[in-house]
Parts: sequence; structure tokens; C-alpha cells
Amino acid sequence: MAMTQPSTDMHRPGRQTQRDAYGLEITVRSPRALDLYNQGVECLLGFGEGAARHFEAAVQIEDDFALAHAMRGVCHYLEERVSEARAAIDTAQGHIGRLCRREQRHLQALALWISGRASDAASLIREHLQEHPRDITLVQRLFFIEFWRGGFPAILDLTSSVVDHYPDDTYMLGMHAFALEEMRRFEKALPLAEASLALNPKNAWAIHTMAHLLYEQGDNSAGIAFLPTAVARCNHIGYFRTHLIWHLTLFHLATGEYTRAMACYHEGIRARGFQMPQELHDAISLMWRQWLSGKEFGPVWSDLAAFARQRLTKPNLLFHDLHLTMALAAVGDFDAIEQQRGILRRRAEKTRASVISEVGLPLLEGLAAYARGDYHQTIAAVEPIQHRIIEVGGSNAQREVFHDTLLEAYLRAGEMECAESVLQQRLEHRPTAGRWWYRLGQAQAARQLDAEARASLQRVLNLWQHADADAPERLRAESLLASLN
Repeated sequence: MAMTQPSTDMHRPGRQTQRDAYGLEITVRSPRALDLYNQGVECLLGFGEGAARHFEAAVQIEDDFALAHAMRGVCHYLEERVSEARAAIDTAQGHIGRLCRREQRHLQALALWISGRASDAASLIREHLQEHPRDITLVQRLFFIEFWRGGFPAILDLTSSVVDHYPDDTYMLGMHAFALEEMRRFEKALPLAEASLALNPKNAWAIHTMAHLLYEQGDNSAGIAFLPTAVARCNHIGYFRTHLIWHLTLFHLATGEYTRAMACYHEGIRARGFQMPQELHDAISLMWRQWLSGKEFGPVWSDLAAFARQRLTKPNLLFHDLHLTMALAAVGDFDAIEQQRGILRRRAEKTRASVISEVGLPLLEGLAAYARGDYHQTIAAVEPIQHRIIEVGGSNAQREVFHDTLLEAYLRAGEMECAESVLQQRLEHRPTAGRWWYRLGQAQAARQLDAEARASLQRVLNLWQHADADAPERLRAESLLASLN
């Protein structure tokens, strides 16, 4: 895709501008086209399903509306319609001579991002935002570039640097609250998330941030009470609704309610047919977490593995690739994992992305080894790079599945001191995690620390009074506790 350099000529004949919803100069003649553009931007910020339709309608009214074409490109790219995304950006750049410098640099940044040059796009966006901090769609793009490479300090730097330019803006407050939450600054994040929701109760990202805050602080009952009502308000969103339901399943798993978690899966996740890759990796993550606990879902895994095979050759995010590995490993399709290993090695060589070879491939090896029952190999592959797992992207809650795999490998390999050390650290942050208390009791019992084990196992039973009767950890805790008494 050709990159057009910004022009400094600000006085072009016939150029007509207005101000968008964020007060930025924008080249457009029709007030109706601008209104549709503003609606599309709000949809994009709030994960609304109709963003692309608004931008399409805007360019139908004014076919040389460059930024509306560019936003069409963003929507297409997020939906993995890459050729259409590039065509939309090319159309936008065809009108670049009419645009002001801000719009030109905006287009240049999006063109870099859509052409796969995310790091170059990020550098340009940072520079651009110093002059135009209210260019909120670029704030959002930079936010997610960093999100998918684990740059959470950079995300907090970003939102901290611009938030004061957005007084009482629900979307910016939601982004800033999330950035604080991921850096475990919960006491500052919570009032901002609440303020964001007060301004717009249908802001899906603010709802999402609240889900993270409640989960990370172990307030599972509040999460179960909050999310269904909050999600019901969001009848305007598409795939992101699935992600919010996935968060609800995490609360159910945390309280031992496997049946309710699976009801959410069938009704709220699988029913959409995995139209977006995020929906597939959410589904796989949910099933792998249950598999680690000893739950078996053969037909579900076969279904997920079939989708995983279809996506192997796509240019996925590394985070997504590793979830495909889980689905393939769970059904024992190690031939497909070998194919995936080759794909990732070639991608690493082509892109020179060290995270693939240094973090992604060891995680792939560890996940595959776990499925084969080679827990010592899982430890050997994952333990040395556990501090770098953040680099594959995703939130703390999303990446927890990789750390859970290492923890379970410690337990199954008999490395009880390692397991106990990890669990003690985790429980300091989230003391309501019944599943972790069971695993701690298991490790303590194996080390003949009977009094400590009894106390830990009793905590499980106290916390999981409403768990499924056949929840694996509850049954094992009861059995192990009886053997220690």
C-alpha cells in the first residue's frame, strides 16, 4: 500500500471543513455525512455493531469523505477483511491532497497499521497525539496496538497523557480506568470506571473494565450480580457481547459453578458461531481452564479443534495462535501442532519478531507437552519464560490461563514447593479463589503439612457452598480433608 506523505499546504481551493464531535477540523461538506461519521466513531469507541454501516452511509452521501473511508478501513481490518481494509485506505489516500495536516497524518498512521507495520504506526500516533490529543480514534488504535503486545505501562502512559483533554468523556474514562486496572491500581481505576458508566450505562468498555476490577479483586458474587444486567443493556454490540459473557463465565468458574459457566458458553458464546477470532479464543480459554480442573468435554473440544484447524494459516495474533494450540492439543492433534510450529517459525524469521521464537514457541511446546501428560516438559518449556508471557498480549485475566497451566504442571509433576510458592503469592492478591485454596491444600498435604492442609481445604468448602455438587475441586477437597481428619 502506498504511503502518502502529509502536505503542509493548508489553503486548498474548494476545501470545506467542519468540526467533528471532538472539535477536530475535518474535511467534509455535508452535515448529514458528518453526523453519520460521528455516530460511527461513537460505535467504534463503544464496540457497537453498526460502526461500518455509519461510515458506509457517510461515503454514500459524500464519496470523497476521506476520513469516513479510512474508518471503513479500520472496521474491515478489525473483521479480518484485509483486502477491503486496504482498498478503503487507498481510496481515502486518493483524496489526501484536500486534507489538513492532522487528517493527512491520521491517514498515514492508519495506512501503516493496516499494512502490518504496527510499530511504525505506534510511533507516528504518539508523535501525532502530542499535537492533537483529542484525536480519539488514534488513541484507541494505539491503546490496542500496545494491548496485543503487552505494553501496559505504555498504555497507562498514553491514557494519563491525554485524559485531561477529555472532561466527562465516557470512552476516555473507560480506557484510562482499564489502563489503571491492568497495572493493579484498583483504587484509582474503580471510581473512573463508575464515572464512565454513570455517563453512559451502555458503554461496553466501561462494563468490561468493571468486570476486570471485580474479578481481579475476587468479588465473584458482585461480578455475577453485575454482568447479566449490564450486558442486557448492550443490545447495540456484536462480538464484544460474547467477550463480556466470557467474563461472566470466569466468575462462575471461580465459584465452582461449572454448569452455569457451560450454559453461558452454549447460549452466549457458541451460538454466534465464532464470527470473530476473539470469540474462538475466549471459548478455547474457557474450556482449557475447566480441563485443567479435570472436566472433560470431548464433543466441545472436537468442535473447537475443527475451527482451530481452519485458522492455522491465517495471520493471527500470537495470543490467538496459542489458543489454537490448546484446542489442537486437547484433542491430541499433534500433527496440526507440528504444522503450526512451522508456520510460527517462518513468521518469526520473516518478521524478526523475537517474541514468537523466545516466548510463543516455548509456550506452544509447554501446552502440547501438558496435553501429552509430560508435565516436567511443560515446566521446562514455560518456567524460564513465565515472566515474559505478558509479551504475547491480552489482559491479566486472559493470560492467567498460561500461568494456570504451569501451576497445574507443578502439581502433577510433584513439584509441590514450587506450586505452594505460586499459590501463596496468588492468594495474597485474591483470597476468595476457592480453586487456589484447594490446590494449596493439595500441595500442603503432599508435603505432610497436615494442619495447614486442613485449613486450606476447609476454606474451599466455605467459599464454595454454592458450587456444583460434582465440582471436581469440591469433591477432592472433601475427600482429602476426610483423609486428613
